[in-house]
Amino acid sequence: MTKNSQANLYEVTPYIFSRPLTHELGKDVFLKLETFQPSGSFKNRALGYLAQHLIQTAQTPFKGFVTFSGGNAGLALAYTGHALGYPVKVIVPETCALETIERLRAQPGTEVQVFGENVYTAEKAARELALTGEWCYVSPFDHPALWEGNSTLIKEIATQNNFTKPGAIVCSVGGGGLLGGILLGLRSQGWSDVPVLAVETTGAACFHASMLANKPVVIDKIDTIAGTLGSRYIATGVWDLVVNHPGKVTSHVVTDAEALIACKRFLNDHNMLVEPSCGASLAIVYRREQRLLELDGPITVIACGGKAVSVELLDKWSQLLGV
Repeated sequence: MTKNSQANLYEVTPYIFSRPLTHELGKDVFLKLETFQPSGSFKNRALGYLAQHLIQTAQTPFKGFVTFSGGNAGLALAYTGHALGYPVKVIVPETCALETIERLRAQPGTEVQVFGENVYTAEKAARELALTGEWCYVSPFDHPALWEGNSTLIKEIATQNNFTKPGAIVCSVGGGGLLGGILLGLRSQGWSDVPVLAVETTGAACFHASMLANKPVVIDKIDTIAGTLGSRYIATGVWDLVVNHPGKVTSHVVTDAEALIACKRFLNDHNMLVEPSCGASLAIVYRREQRLLELDGPITVIACGGKAVSVELLDKWSQLLGV
């Protein structure tokens, strides 16, 4: 099969001034809108770079790509594989929302397998399939090429903001792929002194646990509506970037209810529907986090997007959480 060596795997996304969030926080807030990526999240950058790297460095030909996912990584890899001419297998856990599974199955050239009670059994299955040699394993968050892909986000911000250094970057953190890319991007722009606020929900706070222990920690379980933050550990390479970032990375935790309320407020403020994983970052702006108030200069929030959301799901989660 002839493969496509070049493809447009991600989009340059809008970088906008947010009047509602600026009013809320009392200082300028800008949004990098990764919701405008082809699959709806920043994962297009990451998986696009990583897939091309794996093709270029493969020792032997392979049939297609395989990954495990709670939704966004699978959608991004499906888009990438189709653009490059490779079939894709996505292994999701039994806890994956039916809406997400159906959306994945609708992607051209994509096969979805539901396996195991959590993402870790799904991850094991994906890795084992790759051992056959037919399928190339693609990590959703743990590879230097993936972080390099996400670093393009900072390069765009620099260009779109006339190379004005942000006062701080706010991002959500799960396994650390986005955070790692941000730190690499800041370094490449000569902005290593820019503080980064990494946000997660209480039921998926592996980064917070690692910061408290001052070393990478594997948490026991995931229990959050922000399913795409659902990693039990932070990638070791990202941890190394965190501890060596001169601008300091701080950990911030919000409840599921705070993340959900932020999604609703953001929908009202900007007419954009984002999932709770993105709502986590927005939540610390809406609650006027003390760390943000202490910093000088404009704040940039990475609105990472995500497809694991709908108005119906917002209503369902609202009933569940009583908000």
